[in-house]
Amino acid sequence: MLVQVDISPKQQQLLNILPRVAAGVSFCCAVYMSYIILNSRYYRSRIYHRIFLGCSIHIVILNIITFWGSAAVPIGTPHILGAKGTIATCSAQGFIYQISVFVVPLYYAILSFLSYLHIANKVKVEKLMWLEKWVHLGVHFYPITSSIYLLSIQAFNPIITSCWVSNVPMGCGGEYGEICSRGPDNLFRWVDAAMIFGFGTHSFLVTLMANTNGALIGVWVSIIYKIFRSDDPISHSTNDDTPEQVAKQQISEGESSKGPVILCKPEFSIFDGDDIPGDSPWASYLSQGIDLGYEEEDDCVQT
Repeated sequence: MLVQVDISPKQQQLLNILPRVAAGVSFCCAVYMSYIILNSRYYRSRIYHRIFLGCSIHIVILNIITFWGSAAVPIGTPHILGAKGTIATCSAQGFIYQISVFVVPLYYAILSFLSYLHIANKVKVEKLMWLEKWVHLGVHFYPITSSIYLLSIQAFNPIITSCWVSNVPMGCGGEYGEICSRGPDNLFRWVDAAMIFGFGTHSFLVTLMANTNGALIGVWVSIIYKIFRSDDPISHSTNDDTPEQVAKQQISEGESSKGPVILCKPEFSIFDGDDIPGDSPWASYLSQGIDLGYEEEDDCVQT
């Protein structure tokens, strides 16, 4: 069953330009997030920030692949605007993309899992430190091995605006289908069918939204990182205290000071691995889902 996506030249231009603009914004966010972590002794000392650093590095790689776009597609490929590459560049693009597109969500899943262990099960961060090297190795295992296998069966081929997992011609193979010149037969047969019968005339819009949103991943991740990370206490310190000592001093100073604030935030951060105080209403709520009737204090409202 051959897949033919009917996209006009103007629509191809949009598919080439809009995701690249989004990738540019995402690239800047991911690079800035990496700089913040690498430039801070405090953030470099925390396991959550180091995992975020690995995630942001692969976001940068994904954005570069998006910039590369159709330029990696073999020249002369029909229905793809701006194709200037070769089979080798197409395979390289698909290989790198296959790795990073799986590593990023795996890193994020690991962050969620470690946060669950620390908050819901009150596992000390010190007991999780030995997991870090296996985290960095583990999130790369499947992406790299799958990329090597897909490369061995020539499965990285042009697909709409770039190169990823596909066959040539797209949707080839099967008992009554056209013989594939590259890639395995019947690759993602049901996915191809869904593109034809499910999306139909909306395939361009769906592809544009998916590609643009995917290119913005650095923006979404950096926003989450900015919201939940605490400020670097070492940047305000003039002595040689360790990150842990400075953090504790900052908390004690914060408890003794009063002032107008806009939003009450807990004195611990899941991205810093801080311990949750036992008398904190957040402790029961986050670990058991129980709200103990906590009411915000008056100083939690801007005056």
